[in-house]
Amino acid sequence: MISRQFLFVRPYISNQLSVFRNVHISKPLCQSKNRAFTLAKRNKRDKVDSGAFILLIIPVSAFALGCWQVSRRTWKINLIEKLKSRTQAEPISLLENLDILPDLEYYPVHVRGTFDHSREILIQPRSRLDFADFEKQSAARPLVTTGAHVITPFRVANRNFDILVNRGFVPFELRDPSTRRAGQIEDEHEIIGLLRSTDTLNAVWSKNEPENNVWRTRDVAEMAAAIKTAPIFIDEIKSTSVPGGPIGSQTNVQLRNEHLSYILTWFSLSALTTMMWLRKYVF
Repeated sequence: MISRQFLFVRPYISNQLSVFRNVHISKPLCQSKNRAFTLAKRNKRDKVDSGAFILLIIPVSAFALGCWQVSRRTWKINLIEKLKSRTQAEPISLLENLDILPDLEYYPVHVRGTFDHSREILIQPRSRLDFADFEKQSAARPLVTTGAHVITPFRVANRNFDILVNRGFVPFELRDPSTRRAGQIEDEHEIIGLLRSTDTLNAVWSKNEPENNVWRTRDVAEMAAAIKTAPIFIDEIKSTSVPGGPIGSQTNVQLRNEHLSYILTWFSLSALTTMMWLRKYVF
């Protein structure tokens, strides 16, 4: 009885084993894809050569320029605040600060004396600056009117020297002093103005011709030598300008601050070129 049961079971077991022997277990599809991806990455890494490192200079340089613009923006903001604080300061005495004048550019100073209109010169061409609020040096914009700045020697009261004063703007039709006699004040009076130095940037491109009395830019030393004054230059403000004369407050202290747009440009370029480099040589 027992032997028959074993005889019955053995073929069943044998058939089951034979079935499993014929089963072919293939590798998962995802494993083959992962291997292909790994091989592709390996092939891309194999392509990283000297040319790839040269191309890497682009994103690195763009990132460095972005960092440089960040520092430039900080410097520009500090400079704007410095100029703002100087132009809004209380006027100081010119005579009491003669020794430190080179360090006081854009500071308002007051001085008393008389103009010598016979030696005035013109810096031209110039556009008129109109300040909605001069005390805050805001909303400055050049108007359509074109003309000149009138530079007049100013004899300092009780002192034996003259200084240069930019009295302000006149349109072209009023460049001749005879056309603005009402503004040619002869009496002693006090003026307030901002200390200025040589416009070194424009002096490189716009050369003056002192021998022909042609002045295109503010060169304090050159002007002082030409009309025999001390090398001191101030821009008179509008509140002390003479009615009928040149229009004062022609000092433009508005500085462009576009560094934020430069920062965004350089960092965006760095990020974009970095992604392109990684896709080409890594991923």
